Amino acid sequence: QVSEDADAPTNGDSLGYEALKAMDSGACTARGVDPSRKEQYLSDVEFGMVFSMSRLDFQALPQWKQSSLKKSHGLF
Repeated sequence: QVSEDADAPTNGDSLGYEALKAMDSGACTARGVDPSRKEQYLSDVEFGMVFSMSRLDFQALPQWKQSSLKKSHGLF
């Protein structure tokens, strides 16, 4: 399977949406998660459920819109 995002975590690990939402920056650091890119750690299915779009569609959005969506879903 080919990832749609070359910047996605390369170790194949994904974390659940609720777990990512609950992580503060200290917990992110401890788990090796970039707190500014929590959405990259969602599985493809969960990413689609949370954002109602594919990763490619999300990446095509302007940066301000991506940030706004991440904030509205508690992933910023």
